[in-house]
This record gives sequence, C-alpha cells and structure tokens, in this order.
Amino acid sequence: MDQEMTKSFITSFRQAPKEERILLLSAEVEESPSAMGNIISILAARDIDTDVFVSVLTEIHEKQPNNLPALYALILHNIRDGNCQKAREMLLECIKLWPSKFDAYKQILRLDIVEPTISIGNFLKLARPVLEDPLVAGSYRYQLALAHLDVDAEDRRRFALREMDIGVADAFRSSLEADSAISAGSCQNFWDIFAPILKAKRIALIGNGPSLLGQGRGAEIDGHDLVVRFNFPHISDFAVDVGRRTDLVMVNESILGSLPSLVEREAGFHSCGILSAHPDSIKIDGIDNFEESLGVKVGRLPSGFRKFIRRISYGSPTTGFMAVILFGIMLKKELSIYGFDFFNNTRNPHYFKRVDNVFLGHELSYEKFFVRTFLVDFLRGMPVHFYC
Repeated sequence: MDQEMTKSFITSFRQAPKEERILLLSAEVEESPSAMGNIISILAARDIDTDVFVSVLTEIHEKQPNNLPALYALILHNIRDGNCQKAREMLLECIKLWPSKFDAYKQILRLDIVEPTISIGNFLKLARPVLEDPLVAGSYRYQLALAHLDVDAEDRRRFALREMDIGVADAFRSSLEADSAISAGSCQNFWDIFAPILKAKRIALIGNGPSLLGQGRGAEIDGHDLVVRFNFPHISDFAVDVGRRTDLVMVNESILGSLPSLVEREAGFHSCGILSAHPDSIKIDGIDNFEESLGVKVGRLPSGFRKFIRRISYGSPTTGFMAVILFGIMLKKELSIYGFDFFNNTRNPHYFKRVDNVFLGHELSYEKFFVRTFLVDFLRGMPVHFYC
C-alpha cells in the first residue's frame, strides 16, 4: 500500500466514530493479512484511540491466531509500552507460526539488549533458521555486538567497539566511491558541509524535547564549536533556553518538499548547512535546485553512512539518533546532548508546539538504551554530557 493510501486510511480512522473505527480496523486486518503498512502507521500515531486499537487486534488475534498483522502489531504495541515480557511471549508465538520471519528474531534480540533475560547462546540457537542466511546474519552484526554476551563486561565492551570501528571504516571507505543513489551535486554539498564538522571539537545536539524549557542554557549551547538542530525548530521565542546559533540542521528527507517555508522559520536557517538524513536512499525531486532557488546548501548522507546507521538503529531511527551515531560513534566527537526526551510526553513532544500526529514508529526504548547506556558505559573516554 502506497504512502497516500496509508495517509488516507489513517485520516479516515481518526475522523470515524468509535464504532466505525472498530469496523475499519477489523476490515483492514482481516481482508489484508499480508499488508502491515496501515496497521503499523496506526500503531505509530499515538494520538488515536489506543484502547480501540488493542481491543480490536486482540479480538482478531484470538479468532485468527495465524493473522500476522494483528499479532505483530500487538507485539510492537507492547514493546513501545514497555511491556517487554508480554512482547517476548508473543514474539516466541510469532516465531512458532512463522519460523522464517527474521524481524521477530531481531526484536527478541533488541529486547535482550534493553532488558537482558536470555543468553546469547540460547538466542543463536533460537535464531538459527534465519541466521543461516549470510545476508540476514550480517544485518544482525551490531545488535549481536551490543547484546549481553556470555562474557565479562570488559570483553563485551571490546567486542562491541571492534565491531563498531570496522563498520565505521567500511562506511567511510564506501562513501568515497561513486554513489548512484545521490547526485554529484548533493554529494559535493555533503563534503562541503562536512568540512567544518570535522574541525569542531565540542558539538551540541539540540533535540526538540520540552525538557529544554526552563533550564536557561541558551548561552551555554551557543558556546559550542558546532550547534546542530533537527527538522527546523522554532528558536527565537525560546532563545534563553535553546540558544540562538544554528550551524547545521539535520532533517528527515520526507520534509524536504516543505523546505521553502521551513527555511523562513528562522533567519539563521538561510546561512547554515542542511544535512538530509534518512536510513534509506529515497528519491528527492529538486534537491539540487535548492541552493540556486533558496540560497541554501543541502547535502545528503552517503549510502555507506546510511547503511551503517540503519544497521545499528533497527532501520527506523529518529533524526536525532542518526546524529548521535554520526557524531558520536563515527566521528568520536565530544557531545553535549540537550532535549533528547525520547517522546516521553507524546502529547507535547516538542518544546515549541503541540503535535497532534506523533509518529512513534521508531525504536525508542532501544534508542534510549543506546544513548543513555551504551555511549556512557561502552565508549568510556568519549565525553558525552546530558542536559535532558
């Protein structure tokens, strides 16, 4: 199902009365058992009626145990609600029904990274049906490195660091090769934008979480060598807390179509670099014309960087998490992290406005573990400062 059809379905679901929502959702799951797009999108939009969502899917799952969309959506719902034990039980049920569904094994491993309960030996035995495929096994490389292996903490740390360093070297090596997914102009823009990043020692990553408010850290933020913001936030009215400087804006490529209006949001956005980031290389019409028409330079992450980030992040990272991997893991910069709230408040996830349609399709518990625990415990010696 394409993006427009999914968007239309979500709109219909939101606008429908409760009893009609039940019918809409039931029909979608029962009539399209192989299509996950709409179900995952509903799950991700936490402003909708969660009780209806869960009750309908639970009823469908009880009537149709083999209905994959219903079962897998319930699994993801439990994961994002922090009910790891229930999610693990349902994942094991999923694996019994579909032994070749490799995403289920990866979710079990992800749960073990965040909340360890099984040994790596047991996991490898459980996941043997999919890990025999070299391509699938390769996609698990970094999660296996992060998992709680049956070795002491220091050995685990060295193993994880070695795997990360090999991956970073591969990413940089491949980025120097011709990239068919990115135009020559966009590629050159990336390296032009990248040059001052390499020179910076202290980098401030400014998330959009409401924990920024009331802290009065604006001047402190502006004192860094490089200030990075995400998806063109409002700044001027909140400068005492969020600062005034913007040297780089990292954006999700899906919003580039609105770039002409977004760069007008703050005066400083016309003079900063814009780095387009998405775990996949998607087609963006007109990206090479932005410099001429708007006076802004837009670069895109090379495919090698994207591949490395996608594998670490379970494929659907927030833009902020992509920045943590890029600046922290790949470039090993000293980071000051502000406003990374991991959508703790889904009704008011941003400090500058209320958002009615919050996409929570990201692996937030995993991102929080990675940023709060892995960076600190495993990457000792790399200064990371949290102000959120």
